[in-house]
Amino acid sequence: KELGVRNVELLDPVSREKLIGYYNDSDFLFLHLNVGEYLAACFLAKRSKDERRKWISDHYRDNIWQETLRRAIACETDGCMVQELIAIEQQSELPEGAVFLAAEGIGESQDKRVPQELYDQLWKYAFGNNTYLCEKAAQAINHLRGAKVFA
Repeated sequence: KELGVRNVELLDPVSREKLIGYYNDSDFLFLHLNVGEYLAACFLAKRSKDERRKWISDHYRDNIWQETLRRAIACETDGCMVQELIAIEQQSELPEGAVFLAAEGIGESQDKRVPQELYDQLWKYAFGNNTYLCEKAAQAINHLRGAKVFA
């Protein structure tokens, strides 16, 4: 009402059953997870190193958790999750894509510090013979513009 909008209704959280009812009765329904993803990322970033490593190994492949993971990387201060994603990639015989998540998370952080081994892995993909990995690596490197490299 403050903004003069009359065709949008904001609701307090409701039960699953009630949400399904709204869904069935609506022409348009917009559910946004960003607040929940942000809060989950803040919670994750404050866990112990062991808890974060385990969470990453359990969930980094799950699409539903990737935004939360990127935001958690942006919130963490010790680089633990980035190191874990690099380790996953280095230990795998086939490309995992874990380093791309790491680069995206660092790209969203205010303190853009990039471990040298992350750049090394991205460059390996960027100059490899797999077109898809070349493009993904180029996008990931682009996320890191303005970042500082450390050994």
